[in-house]
Amino acid sequence: MKRSLFVVSDLHLGGDPGFQICSPAGRSRLAEFIGYVASQRQNGTDIHLVLNGDIVDFLAEKEFSSFINNDDDARAKLERIIASTQEVWNNLRQFATSGARLTLMLGNHDTELSFPGPRRLLMDTIGGDRVDFIYDNQAFVDGPVLIEHGNRYDKWNIVSHDALR
Repeated sequence: MKRSLFVVSDLHLGGDPGFQICSPAGRSRLAEFIGYVASQRQNGTDIHLVLNGDIVDFLAEKEFSSFINNDDDARAKLERIIASTQEVWNNLRQFATSGARLTLMLGNHDTELSFPGPRRLLMDTIGGDRVDFIYDNQAFVDGPVLIEHGNRYDKWNIVSHDALR
């Protein structure tokens, strides 16, 4: 079977309207792109989409904080982000339930997704049985392809995954 791999990084969904990185127009284009990627399965191709970190942006969402060290508060913030960017989540759900493969990777703006509550909400929102979530500083490897979120090499943005555990 033919395989196609698509990779998108740094979506930065969410954020206060004055501090959004992914604008409403950007969200619309992103949702359209996810639909396009899903449509490639019609040709008998096994499709794999990797979202390479910073899927959401907890840092840009009110109340502003560099890190939310509380599972319930992080889950509540993620609920607000999902509600305000629903068009993307709807298309991700359609993608994930179509039989395509989806891999989510943790970045440095969405480290709270490593907590059980937000991670469960994320997975329940997306659904599908071919969804993987890499949240323990692992790289994605598929044959000769190696995908890592860039913060692991930036001393200002390194995330201590040992501390998260």
